[in-house]
Amino acid sequence: LIIEAAVELMALKKKIFKELEQVTRPTCVLATNTSSLSITELASVLDNPSRCVGIHFFNPVGKMPLVEVIRCPSTDHDMVATGY
Repeated sequence: LIIEAAVELMALKKKIFKELEQVTRPTCVLATNTSSLSITELASVLDNPSRCVGIHFFNPVGKMPLVEVIRCPSTDHDMVATGY
């Protein structure tokens, strides 16, 4: 599981995801920490978009140990389970 946490610029996140896809195993979940950008659009740059999930940490983390895992239509069930 790799969690990307770059600034909220879709072009930058797409570039990072495309590069990560090239250097990770196919079973590696590629997660984004975005709170406002489309996970589906981000996944569209991947050869295997089923690897993409969103992970949103609620604040303050120390007081709210809660994580939301967001899937897009192409996200594989096993990838979502790994995100949890």
